[in-house]
Amino acid sequence: MASLGWAQTLSAPPSGRTGSALEISGESLPEGLYTLQVTSPAGNESFPVETSRGAFKLSYTPKVPGTYQFRLVLPDRTLEASSSVQIMAQTPVLTAEGLRVGNWKLPLPGDWSEPLVVANRAYIFRGPLVLEIDLSNPRISNRYYPPAEVQALEVPAPGENLPSVLLEGGRRLRLDALGGLPYEGRWESLQVIREFDQLLESSGSRNLDQSPTEGRPYWYYLAQPPSRLSAQDLKAFGRDLLRRGHRPELPWGQGVMLWLSPWLERMRAARAQGIEASLMWSDTLLEYLPQFPGGRQALFEQALWLENQGRPDLALRYRVALRTLRSWDVPLRSSSMLVLAGVSAGLFLLVGVYLMLAYLPAQRRNLAAVGGWLVGWFTNPLLRLRHTALAYATVSERVVLLALLLLLGGAVVVYGFVRRTETLLANDALSRGTLRSEAAQNLLRSLTDVPASRGLLAYALAQSDPAESQRLYRAASSWPVVLLGRGDPESLSRAYWAAPQYSAVQDALGFGADPWSQAYRDAGVAREGVPTLRLMWLVVTQAGLEDLRRDFLRTWSDIRIVANPVAAWASGIVLLVLLLFILLSFFLPRPRGAAGYPNWRYGVQLLFLGSPLYSQGWGVLLAGFGLYCLWLYQAGQATALYGVVVAVLVHLVMWLLARPRRGAM
Repeated sequence: MASLGWAQTLSAPPSGRTGSALEISGESLPEGLYTLQVTSPAGNESFPVETSRGAFKLSYTPKVPGTYQFRLVLPDRTLEASSSVQIMAQTPVLTAEGLRVGNWKLPLPGDWSEPLVVANRAYIFRGPLVLEIDLSNPRISNRYYPPAEVQALEVPAPGENLPSVLLEGGRRLRLDALGGLPYEGRWESLQVIREFDQLLESSGSRNLDQSPTEGRPYWYYLAQPPSRLSAQDLKAFGRDLLRRGHRPELPWGQGVMLWLSPWLERMRAARAQGIEASLMWSDTLLEYLPQFPGGRQALFEQALWLENQGRPDLALRYRVALRTLRSWDVPLRSSSMLVLAGVSAGLFLLVGVYLMLAYLPAQRRNLAAVGGWLVGWFTNPLLRLRHTALAYATVSERVVLLALLLLLGGAVVVYGFVRRTETLLANDALSRGTLRSEAAQNLLRSLTDVPASRGLLAYALAQSDPAESQRLYRAASSWPVVLLGRGDPESLSRAYWAAPQYSAVQDALGFGADPWSQAYRDAGVAREGVPTLRLMWLVVTQAGLEDLRRDFLRTWSDIRIVANPVAAWASGIVLLVLLLFILLSFFLPRPRGAAGYPNWRYGVQLLFLGSPLYSQGWGVLLAGFGLYCLWLYQAGQATALYGVVVAVLVHLVMWLLARPRRGAM
C-alpha cells in the first residue's frame, strides 16, 4: 500500500510475520531529516530517517500481530503506508505427550508420525487419520480420512499446496482426492479415530479441534461410541455409504461387526425408550447395510417386536425387506452339501452292512470248502471275491448301492466346488458391501473371462472407468443387471420385461419402490442394477466351471475337499476302489442258494431302518429321512426327534408287512 503526492512515495510490504523485518522505504523526497511514526497494537513508536538523494530505507521488526500504520510527516504533506502482520509460524515438535507448537499443546494417543511442514501448515498421521495443524494460529484446521492405513506423507509437487499420502499396498492419493472412495483398511485401525476423539474429550481439549464436521466418511461414524451418535449422524453415515459405492444388495464380512455389534445392542436397548428410538437404529441398518452378518435375524427380531408393540404396519416394511433379502441369497451352500454327503455316506454304510448281514448265512455255506467267510480271502481269494455280499444281492440292491455311492461322490465333489466359490466370495475384497474398491476390481479382473464375469467387472468400473465399463456391459451376458447398466432405452425396456418385479428397473423407469428406494433418493444417488450375492455366486461358479474345462487337472487339484492333502487323496482312492468294486459286482452271477434263509433276512431287517424296501428305493428314502432328522436333532432342533419316531414307526409297519410266508426256507 502506498500514498502518492508529486511522485513522493512511502512504501511498506502489505503483509509480514512477527519477528521478521519489514523494509520501509521512501522515494522522491526532499533532502533532510524526518520522523517516521509507527502505530501498532503494541503502541506508538517514532524513528528518525534521513533522505539521501531523495530516498531512504528502514528495517522494522514487528513483535505482535496486527495492522501497522506508518506515517512520514513532510513540510507540506503526510505520507502513509500500512502492513498486516501475522504470527510467525513456529516449528512443530512431536513429544511423548503430543504435538507442541510454541506454547500450544495437542495431546495425541499412541505413536504418530513426525510433522511434515508445508508453508504454514503441519501434517501428522496415524493409521487412517491425518491431521492438518495451522501453525500461524495453532489449531487443528482440518482432518483427512484416507481409505486405508497411511504409510507416509509426501511433499506436494510444484504448484500444489497439499501433500499426498502413501497407503498400504502402494497406492498414492492427494489429500484433496479422498472423496467417494470406500474404506479398504483394517477394521481395527478405526480405533485410532476413537482414541483420538476420546483423548480430546477427556483432556478438555475439544476446542483445539476446529476442523469441519461436514463431509466426514462413514467409517468416522462407525468409530464413534453409539451414545454419541444422533439421528442426523446416522443419516449422514448412510448417505456417505451410498455415495462411496456401497449398496444394500452386497454382503459384509465379519470384520465390520467390530463396530456394528454395539449398534445392534443399542438398537435393542433403545426399545425401552420407545418405538421411535429403536427405529432410528434399525432403519439405518435396514436401509443401508442389511447384509451384515446376523442382519436378517436382527431385522426379524425387530419386526416381531414392532408387532408386539401393536405396530404391524411398521413391521410390514421389515417383513417385505426380509423376503427380498432371502431372494438375494445363494442358491446352494456348502453346509447343505456337507449334510447331503453325510447322509449319503450313512445310507451307503447302512445298506452295505445290511447286505453283508442279510446274505451272511448263504455266504458261509458256500465258502465252507475254502475255510469260511474270512479265511477264504487267504486260501482262495479269487473264489472269495466271486462270493462277495454284492454277488448274493439282487440287481436292484446293487443298483441302489451304486446310486448311493455316486450320490456320495457327487455330493463330496459339489461340496468342494461350492466351498471354493464361497471362499472366493468371502474374500475381504468382496465382503465390504461394495465392488467398487480397488481390491474388488483387481479380484474381479482375476476371474476367468466369461460373459458373466464381464458383467461384474463392468459394474465395478462404472464410476472409475465408464468407457471400459460400457464396453464390458455390451460384451456381458444379458441379465437384467447388465441390461440396466447399459442404460439405453432399449436395454431398459428389455430389463423390465425380463424382470418386471426388479425394483432397480422400476426405479430407473420412474415407478415402483422397495424398502431401499427412499434411501437412494435421500442420498442423491441414482438407483442402478447391483449384482446380488446370488448373482455373484452364479458368476464365480460359472467362471470356476470354465476353469475346469480349460485346465481340468490344475483346477481339480485346487478344489480342496479336506484340508489335509494326504487324507484327500486317500479318501479319493477309497471312493474309486469302492466304485470299481460295485461295478465289478454287476458282472458276477448270483450264486446258487443266494435267496435262502428268508427268516434270517427278516430278522436282520428289523435292525435296519427301511430295509424291507431297499431294493425298491423307498426304504432308502425312509432311512435317509430318518438320518436327516437325527442329524437335525444332534444340531439342536429337538422337534426333529419326532421325525425319527415317525420313520421308525413306518419302518415297523413295513417290516410287519414283509413277513415271509410260513414254511419258507
